[in-house]
Amino acid sequence: MKSLNKTKEKGYAILFTIVIVGVISMIAVGLANLSYKQLLLSSVAKDSQISFYQADTASECGLYADNVMTGGIDSLPAGWVCGGQTLTKTTLATNKYLLADPAANPLNPCFEVIIDKTAIPIKIQGMGYNLCDKSNLRTVQRELDVTYGN
Repeated sequence: MKSLNKTKEKGYAILFTIVIVGVISMIAVGLANLSYKQLLLSSVAKDSQISFYQADTASECGLYADNVMTGGIDSLPAGWVCGGQTLTKTTLATNKYLLADPAANPLNPCFEVIIDKTAIPIKIQGMGYNLCDKSNLRTVQRELDVTYGN
């Protein structure tokens, strides 16, 4: 005669297999989630670094335009190239200027410079962007402020 215990053991093996597969699946999903978050974090760090270097370039271009060029910012030629960008000077107020590239590609990094000569010390704001499209949610902005003159 056959024993009924053998049929119960077969069900136990299937249950054990389902539990093992479930545990392995949960570990795999956890590792995939961790990898995705690490990818996002490294992407944000890269975008932040690009923006910082653009801001550094912007502040250096502002200092160069105001100190080294003959006549300073007031005699800046149209279409002046600095940092790989063709900059256009816009007067924001008396003795306050914006240098920016109006034709910059929205998908490329870019920068803007504000030179404020309304008071001493002179202030230069260099703003760098990882993407020139400022309405994009992935755009990261970094700013460096430089003051000089006593």
